[in-house]
Amino acid sequence: MISQCLRRQPMVLQRHQILRRASQNRPPPRSLLQRQAKRRGEVEAVAPSQLIVTSLKDIFSTFQPSGFTQEDDDLEAAKHKEEVIQRLENGELRELLLRKFGASRIPGTAEAENSIEDLRIPSQNISQAFHKLTKQELELIETFQSLVPPSMNWSNIPLISKQLQFYISFGSYGPREGISFLGSKPEDFIWRKTSKRLPPHQTVKRLSKHDMTNTWACIPSRKANLERMKKGLDPGTRIVAWLGILIVMIASLRDYKQRQDTEATVSVSEFIEQEAPSPQEPQQGAPLLSKPPKSWYQFWKR
Repeated sequence: MISQCLRRQPMVLQRHQILRRASQNRPPPRSLLQRQAKRRGEVEAVAPSQLIVTSLKDIFSTFQPSGFTQEDDDLEAAKHKEEVIQRLENGELRELLLRKFGASRIPGTAEAENSIEDLRIPSQNISQAFHKLTKQELELIETFQSLVPPSMNWSNIPLISKQLQFYISFGSYGPREGISFLGSKPEDFIWRKTSKRLPPHQTVKRLSKHDMTNTWACIPSRKANLERMKKGLDPGTRIVAWLGILIVMIASLRDYKQRQDTEATVSVSEFIEQEAPSPQEPQQGAPLLSKPPKSWYQFWKR
């Protein structure tokens, strides 16, 4: 008996080691990890700002005629961006730059099939072609520019990408429309008082505070854009805003009159508890009502 126990003991130890090794290699259950994190306080509570944002998204989704939520719109935007990137990989941007911008190859560079690193745009062509772009073509250029990371070294960015980004930032485009792009003199702002060249040994007087702060003014084209921005909302949005303000004022006035009315009465409903009537028991000797005969198609009923 003792010899049998000693013979079985190594087998039990070996089996125990195998099970222990398997339990160490197997990841713990997710529910166990969640309970452990909850017990240790590692689970972060939902921030109030996240709850507010989620509530606002739910409210705004009710006013959308399509019934889509903000998540659906984000997915649709991401899907559309992937389609534009696919167009870039197919070489549509290179074809656009060669056809509309008159781009040419940089001497000494290898020709690329779908890339634009070997191209450059003449300065006189970029301003003329940029205003003739369609919405889809402009979206193609903007998506290509957004793929360049901000941390990328300026010397590693393709020349044509530098040209496009410089024109989008400082060219006759958007709020700078009407300002010449190739002019040698800056046209963003003009100086109110130009500085004078003084002869040697002439005393320079200290400028007043007004002359030190108000030193420049907008050019007419930039001033017209700023005046359009000051006008604010369009007529349709103004009507909706004024209607909302009017409804709020009427509701507030009505509530104020109800609070000031001393003869106003409030009716309060009252619930009375009553015992439910007990079901009537059949009297003894009363004939029982016979059930109507079943039809041939009702034999399956009990």
